[in-house]
Amino acid sequence: MVNRSHQKLILIIVALLLQATTFAHAYSIAILPVADLSKGRNGVDLQITTLLAQRLTNQKISVIDGEKVMTFMVDHAIRRCGELDTLTCRIMANNLDCDTILVTTILGNQDNNSELSLITTLYDGKTGQGIWSTLFTRHLSDDQPLFGIGKSLDLSEIKKDLCHELTAYFVEKSTTLPKTSSELIHDYRVAEIQITPELVRGDSKLHCRLKIQFFDQAPEYLQLSTGDQTVILQRNTTQHVYEGILHALASDGSHSVNLKIYWNASHQETVPEVSTYQVANYPSELEMRTCSGLELGDMYAFSDSVKLIPTLNPTRPIDCWQLTITNEYGKCVVSEKHITPLPKQLQWRGIDNNRRRLDMGRYEMVLKIWDLAGNIAETSSTLYLQPKETDLVSISQNFNSDNHQIELLPAKNIMIPIEHWAITLETGDGDIVYTTQGEHLPALVDLPPQFNYDELSCSVRVLDQLGNHSLITGTRFQVDNTNEMLAQRSDLNWSADF
Repeated sequence: MVNRSHQKLILIIVALLLQATTFAHAYSIAILPVADLSKGRNGVDLQITTLLAQRLTNQKISVIDGEKVMTFMVDHAIRRCGELDTLTCRIMANNLDCDTILVTTILGNQDNNSELSLITTLYDGKTGQGIWSTLFTRHLSDDQPLFGIGKSLDLSEIKKDLCHELTAYFVEKSTTLPKTSSELIHDYRVAEIQITPELVRGDSKLHCRLKIQFFDQAPEYLQLSTGDQTVILQRNTTQHVYEGILHALASDGSHSVNLKIYWNASHQETVPEVSTYQVANYPSELEMRTCSGLELGDMYAFSDSVKLIPTLNPTRPIDCWQLTITNEYGKCVVSEKHITPLPKQLQWRGIDNNRRRLDMGRYEMVLKIWDLAGNIAETSSTLYLQPKETDLVSISQNFNSDNHQIELLPAKNIMIPIEHWAITLETGDGDIVYTTQGEHLPALVDLPPQFNYDELSCSVRVLDQLGNHSLITGTRFQVDNTNEMLAQRSDLNWSADF
């Protein structure tokens, strides 16, 4: 009796296991060709695809014929094997009459050619949702013989091992297909919509291009609308593409575009805010801020380069921008036009279009910006260029019966204030006999009443508020028989950034 009871229990357990296995595998699978990224971006391994199908079939799993899968991919222009969108997944399952789609990708390690990974996802054919995903990784060193004698050096063996692991995973895993209400599943997929231009003036034309794919039956018509403006889209020669012209609203601001899909009176659907566009009837406010240089009233002075930061408020997509610089006589020295985004910062080094250094003086910089709607924003800045190579000071000598003086004056046309100066008198042997300094020009330097030297050499160092340094040497002072001190400028030497 005991033995018979045990036999019946064993039979019941076996029956239950067989029933569970049958239930777990009671769905059919379409296998996409295995994408092999170890061979490149578009790599495909059809041998592993066939091997995987055979092993799953041996496990009593219903696998769709590979030729049917390939035919479907060709008919629907599916070029990538490692990815599948939701709607295409549903269409494939419906056309091939299968329950699930298996997408598998082999990944190679760029730093290690002896390791491969396999990632696979099982998709539900009715909803296009992922049921599960798994990842396997193997190395050539896995399961190698002792001392490496006769070890495998072929990556194809790793691929077969990965395929074996995936098959075992199928056998062990009990999969239940998800249940989703058909009301929550859309029978279309908007792949792309383009509204151009994205910025227009009121009542302008908008070119609309919609790429949309349908699960089964194509609708009677597709309609785009914005406010009270509507357009029925026409089918393009390209598959799944529709086009039409929509008129923009008149008011400024951002406006949405809605899509209406009409199959029949009882079957229609509206997709709100499928895209947007902007209306701009007036140009943005354009400002240009100087972040280097010295502000002098209504202009900015610089010596080496000047940096300006343009700002557009509100920010809009632009078509092109133009920069022009003219000198004080109205002659254009710089002119550039670019069909590129506006730079965050502009920098001018005081050179013309031929990269020649310009002379000291005033320059007018004008920046114009055309937005996509054709509005023109403009701003200007007055700049004053004072190159480092400019003389900053002139030297003269005053004499009367009471004292001797050296007069320091700003050089002609210099507009940048002097921040510091220093004067030194020395003998021909290089001995310093007098030195003094100050902060402003013009300046009168009182010298001692009597120098017992035939000749003195004068050096002047000057620093302006732009940071320019200059050194003037070679001015000689002599004492004649009437004790008059005469300034003689035998030569002029200038040095910047001494």
